[in-house]
Amino acid sequence: MLITGNGGGKWYNYHTSEWGEEHGDFRCIKIKDTKEPLYFYNFEPQHVYSGALAELSNTENITVYGVKTECSSVFMRIINSTYFRIYGHGGLGNPAKGEALYIIDNCDNYIITYIADQANLKQTRTYQNQTQLNIMDFFPLKERHKSGDIVMDPLSRPLVYKREAVESNY
Repeated sequence: MLITGNGGGKWYNYHTSEWGEEHGDFRCIKIKDTKEPLYFYNFEPQHVYSGALAELSNTENITVYGVKTECSSVFMRIINSTYFRIYGHGGLGNPAKGEALYIIDNCDNYIITYIADQANLKQTRTYQNQTQLNIMDFFPLKERHKSGDIVMDPLSRPLVYKREAVESNY
């Protein structure tokens, strides 16, 4: 699914389940080059092995009310975007070992609330063709900035994570 240009509006119960090995650039949904207000009420891309399940690139004014995912890769990569809001994240999903659920590059003016994924406190295990890592083996969120990365502690699951204007990476 690609939303671009004048893409905007309201989406209800967005769900996709690809169940397959995909290449690193594959996304269940990619939103790019749009400033139109776009709202999702229940956002559920899942079951893809790629660089990320979802991507925002060069966007503004994106709001998501409720995320549920099952994955073994990065959930969302957000690049050069501003004024996005994600309210609530849950599900049985984690990225590859050492990665983050959310990777945010050169973004500002955003809020992500209540990251409450299903925590595995035991050793890594397989569940329905997915690898569920121990909660200490991945990060909820990683921001990339010119001055360096900010990586959220593996045990942190903030109620609100907010970023206002930051320096440009480029």
